[in-house]
Amino acid sequence: MSRVLIIGSGLSAASAASALVARGLRPTLVDVGLPPDPEAVGLKNELADTPPTRWRRDSLDRIRGMDAPSACGIPRKRWFGSDFPFRSVPRDWDLQPVDVSMVRSYAEGGLSNLWGAALQRVTASQIHNWPISLEELDPYYDHVLALMRLNGNGAGPAAPGTKSEVILRPSLQARALLNDLERCRTDLAERGFTFQPSQLAVQGEDHEEQGCRYCGLCLFGCPYDCIYSASHTIRRLVRLGHVNYMPGTFVQTIEQKGGNLTVRAWNLRENRPEILEASVVFIGAGVLSTARILLESLRYYGKPLTIRHSDMFTLPLIRFHGVGGVSTEALHTLCQVFIELQDDKICPQSVHLQVYTYNDLYLPLILKRLGAAGFLLRHPIQKVVERLLMVFGYLPSDISSTVEVMLDPSSGHRMLIRGKRNVRSATACKKVARRLLLDWRMLGAIPLTFQTAVDSPGGGYHSGGSFPMGKQADFPSTDLLGRVPQFEHVHLIDASVLPTIPAVPTAFTVMANAHRIASLCRVP
Repeated sequence: MSRVLIIGSGLSAASAASALVARGLRPTLVDVGLPPDPEAVGLKNELADTPPTRWRRDSLDRIRGMDAPSACGIPRKRWFGSDFPFRSVPRDWDLQPVDVSMVRSYAEGGLSNLWGAALQRVTASQIHNWPISLEELDPYYDHVLALMRLNGNGAGPAAPGTKSEVILRPSLQARALLNDLERCRTDLAERGFTFQPSQLAVQGEDHEEQGCRYCGLCLFGCPYDCIYSASHTIRRLVRLGHVNYMPGTFVQTIEQKGGNLTVRAWNLRENRPEILEASVVFIGAGVLSTARILLESLRYYGKPLTIRHSDMFTLPLIRFHGVGGVSTEALHTLCQVFIELQDDKICPQSVHLQVYTYNDLYLPLILKRLGAAGFLLRHPIQKVVERLLMVFGYLPSDISSTVEVMLDPSSGHRMLIRGKRNVRSATACKKVARRLLLDWRMLGAIPLTFQTAVDSPGGGYHSGGSFPMGKQADFPSTDLLGRVPQFEHVHLIDASVLPTIPAVPTAFTVMANAHRIASLCRVP
């Protein structure tokens, strides 16, 4: 039988593994697979075994520690207080970032340990210049929903064998906002706005196992594993005997001789080289690590490679009318509402807005920003926070920044990454803020336009397109199955192969495309 290797354990790797298993294959996932800290695991288990009303204050304080805020004012997430998803490993290339906010992950499950779980399909207009049509991609979204086993979540047709779809219960603030938007739906549509409750990769409360408890810890980690992680799928497939998993393996290069592939890696647990043979390899290691593996395999040194990106900005809104009980409500703290804005004066493609309602981060962030004055103004600020909504806006890659990555072996294996800002991006963010201000009555909220903050290039994790798919492979472009000309049986399956980065959340589309590639490729 052919030996099939998948490099990585993130969302694209989990999706490709499921597709290959459906074909009767038994792939091996080769992964660094850093586990979470025992202390963080213990804290998670403690919370999961205790009703939220009896959680200890010191336990909550331990997981709510924050990193320094990014350029857009939002701190990087941690998993129950642990930064294990962002840790580096021996033998890795040293990152040298300049004006950029990109990260790589060597954790089991990759960045899906901390993602926002937003699910949204692309539209035909958003991928009009891709070499594949929406009709070719769309069926694989349903396969992804099935492998997530969410019991339906509003993102599309319910997975086979599940109950009818459910949407997570919106927060009180979100319900009030949605009611205001609904009253003005027609007028908003004429102004280019469409909206819907958020679609999330989260088990609903009527899931046959254990659904969302609305404990409000979503941004710090879910004690009940209700937020989907790629590790859920991989562990299930391992448990069923459908896949092999090789953690502790750092892949360095791939070589092709005839029809055979040799993967050169480093066994981190035994501190020795590891050589793996394969007939086909799928690389889903994340944008930066996939670039490192492929560029080093091809000895593509000293030459820049361009990564496309969807720029992110944040914008606070203050609701006209407060809602009682916001700070004590049982709620989820992921995105609550999706809003799309189509305005050709901003850009030809739509801008995507994600609305977040109250969470425990808002008050300490504001107090920290105000310094000593925050202590004196704590009570009135608390009242403002109860009316505060936070908008995360995303622009299409056509008007966003890019990131250049280059391998420099001359100084101890350095990986240089440099952000390239796009002047159109900052202009577009200001125009979006002004549009929200012009339509404040229909939104029922005033945008604080002077607080609009644009993240650094690479911020927000919506990056890819470093090896974009085309009708034919022409390096660095890949063919429709994610192959560069030099490797007939090596398929890139993560965001690296997206031709452009639409403004909508990318993860769902990355998973669908990975499933498509793994379903259609030839296994020698």
